[in-house]
Amino acid sequence: MVNGGGLPIRFRYKPLDTSAVPNHQQPFTSLTVPRKMPPHARTSAARRAAGVPGSARSLRYFPLVGPIALGALYLLFLLTRWGAKPSAVGASTPWLSIAYMPSGEGYLLLLAPPRYSAPSSPSPYPPPERQQQRLRLPAMEVGGVRVEGLAVGGRGRTASWQGGVAGGGEGAGAAEAQPAAPNASASPTAALPAPPSVVVTASRLSAHAVVMTWELSNPLMFPDGVDFTVRIADNASGWYGGGERFNAVNQRGNVLPMFSLDRFTDVPAHRSYKPVPFVMSSSGYGVWVQSYANGTFSLATHDEPDVLAIRYREQQLRVVIISGPSLLAVLSEFTRLSGRPSLPPDWAFAPWKGRDVHFNCSQVVEDAEKLRQQGIPGSVMLIDSPWETAYNDFTINRLQFDDPEDMFLRLQELGFHNIFWATPFINRANRVDMQGITAGPAAIFQEADERGFLVQQEGGGSQIVKWWKGEGGRVDFTSEAAVAFWHGAMNTTRQWPTARGFKCDDGEGNYFLPGAAFHDGSPLSLMKTRYVEKYLGAMGSFIDKYLDGDGVLMARSGFTGTGKSFVWAGDQRANWNRTEGFPSVIMAGQTAALSGFFLWGSDIAGYFGHSIDKELFVRWAQFGALSPLMHQFGQANSGPWDYDALTLRIYRRFARLHMALFPYLKAAALRSATAGEPIVCAMALCFQGDAQAAASQWEWQYRFGPDLLVAPVYESGVSKATVYLPQGSAWVHFWAANAAPLEGGQAVEVAVPLHETALYVRAGALIESIEEDVDTLLPPSATLHPDVKTVGSVCILQVWPGVPSPSSSLASLLAPFQAALSARPVAQAHRRHRLVLQLRAQERVELSLRFMHGERLGHPTVRRGTREQVGVACAGGNYLGVEGLHCALALEAGVTEVSWEYGG
Repeated sequence: MVNGGGLPIRFRYKPLDTSAVPNHQQPFTSLTVPRKMPPHARTSAARRAAGVPGSARSLRYFPLVGPIALGALYLLFLLTRWGAKPSAVGASTPWLSIAYMPSGEGYLLLLAPPRYSAPSSPSPYPPPERQQQRLRLPAMEVGGVRVEGLAVGGRGRTASWQGGVAGGGEGAGAAEAQPAAPNASASPTAALPAPPSVVVTASRLSAHAVVMTWELSNPLMFPDGVDFTVRIADNASGWYGGGERFNAVNQRGNVLPMFSLDRFTDVPAHRSYKPVPFVMSSSGYGVWVQSYANGTFSLATHDEPDVLAIRYREQQLRVVIISGPSLLAVLSEFTRLSGRPSLPPDWAFAPWKGRDVHFNCSQVVEDAEKLRQQGIPGSVMLIDSPWETAYNDFTINRLQFDDPEDMFLRLQELGFHNIFWATPFINRANRVDMQGITAGPAAIFQEADERGFLVQQEGGGSQIVKWWKGEGGRVDFTSEAAVAFWHGAMNTTRQWPTARGFKCDDGEGNYFLPGAAFHDGSPLSLMKTRYVEKYLGAMGSFIDKYLDGDGVLMARSGFTGTGKSFVWAGDQRANWNRTEGFPSVIMAGQTAALSGFFLWGSDIAGYFGHSIDKELFVRWAQFGALSPLMHQFGQANSGPWDYDALTLRIYRRFARLHMALFPYLKAAALRSATAGEPIVCAMALCFQGDAQAAASQWEWQYRFGPDLLVAPVYESGVSKATVYLPQGSAWVHFWAANAAPLEGGQAVEVAVPLHETALYVRAGALIESIEEDVDTLLPPSATLHPDVKTVGSVCILQVWPGVPSPSSSLASLLAPFQAALSARPVAQAHRRHRLVLQLRAQERVELSLRFMHGERLGHPTVRRGTREQVGVACAGGNYLGVEGLHCALALEAGVTEVSWEYGG
């Protein structure tokens, strides 16, 4: 017997996996049906979270008994009297409500009303009354517990209620409770049949994550599931994550639907191409629902203040609670469990160029040639729709592109790979928006249709839907045979030497019709969200299998764990509107990163718009350059050369900045892939120890990689901006490096003329870069034009002021230097190399360099402005037991650059 302040119930328990938990304690220290809330949960917020009135009345229990026949007869009576269905559950009355309240111990409240909600017409039956089960667990110390048989029912106006809890423990008895005295005034009715029992399991998912599972033991009775509500009482000031959102970084006060939509919405928070059922609380933990269902997260809304309320209709609900010393650690653990991005090939980090439509070969070649002529770097050319003879047959339209062989050879010569647009439809009828497109079915449609490779409709046959390029069926990626068929069609693109991937458009759940059926039997209610996972999985496996990983995807839609490659923010309007235009993508980049999408970019300067304002184009380009993916694309079909000379110069400057930061960006991407650290990092996440950093007015700025602080200009006509410099370090103005570092913990006003954006560098940072006039990140090859400049053999390390000896440690200098060499095998093949240290406004510096592995250094060349002088030679030496070279220099103020020639 246990007594936690409520009615006692005998129960039994059995830990599922105690061996995994050292010094395992009893996971459930109490399991009670309390008369009132626990003493430490009697706050108004806790009561609201649990859905319990101020003073709960006592509940009387008697053993669960009743012949099957009587239950069946009464069920028939209910069906005829109320018109209820056995699987019906009142939408407004969740069958089971679970409230987790973080505290020193952490505990759960399970509140279960009867199976049927009260009828709308007058009835002698009582309103739903709740049974409460409190499961208290030592915080994050749960091994595994299984509780079975939670069931409630009732009879009459004042009838007793029945309930019990039983487990699988060895030698334990069933749940026991004394029967209540009969109530003579109760209406003479048979007992309500008890709702299905639920199996409750608590177990450790990892050292920092506990998973709670509620599973119906007889799910066949409820094929559509039952309504679950999870409530967490938390007055946190910030809620972060929930997928890519365009409204804000902090989602407190919003309801987030976990459903992807390809359209603008009346409620800005509802719009998402990439919903993710994972949020983090500023209180220091994360909550992840492992479900494909279309649930909602209500984050401290007006109706439920200081409460996270999660609502799902499921047969099984899995909720993971993740702890950690910081929100960065929580996000890292979430991505470790759900999936992190792969490291893209080097060339994919260069700027991308595309048009909504290339009408012919000349326009594709024109874009590539103008980029080279104007000194604008780039390695990727996007060929969007239309480009095929039908959607999506992967056969190039030779009336549109009359000489594709020559076109792709020219791209190769200029140092470009290309990616093709694709969607998961195979069309039966095509929108003829280009000469050469057939109005009838794609060449591969008939086979896909006859072999059942398309999503089926109820009753059989392919489900044909209308979409913006005609009408067709979606490929059923739950079928391995369908995936193999799809790969066979995609494989035709490999005949083109520059083809290295796909822009994966569509994938959202709003194109399915009712009755859609899938090869693996998955219900449509789950496949509306799961489909994009299967779609991108099939596209990614093609890259791995047929391109040996030397390819990329860029996806519009997504879900938990699908950010393996690049994603983009979808379709925005070319304006300054905060919910549909440029400002919205600044929010989207941060919220995507808070949800596990680290390789992110947006269309410069918006997709919808045929005439783009010059200022908007420049400001969006500046933001794009300081994003993981710089991608210039839109309906305007324009390039930076279509504006005035000043706009062209500014675009070139920022494209070169993005290109020069390639080693820095690649190192940050490697951190994303291995440690789950975002490249675009929201202030509230990266500077959690600074309370001011999380304020809403600073949501427009973010950390880019470990050492850059970016505050994009997101309003028209702005020439000054206020930037908050976070605590913990000093910051150096990127465009005025000679200025003294500014201490963190203050807001500063900075000039932002059109040719600059607000950009600061962490004092003491060591940033690796490449020469700014590099054209492409493709390696040198026999097919590359000799005038196209590749990365070559120069490694540049920018040494920013703030540390007495910024280059003196092996970890801070040699490690990134060697990493840069290993990342560029072509550069290693050169007989001689050059290392350049750019000293940004340094005072006197004691510079100590140590090189291992038999590297030989020549005399250093010291630059003071435009003057050069040869320094002392470097001598051999022994460092940490390794023979190498030691070079020590005392550099006076005014030195701007030191360089060495070295070789193996």
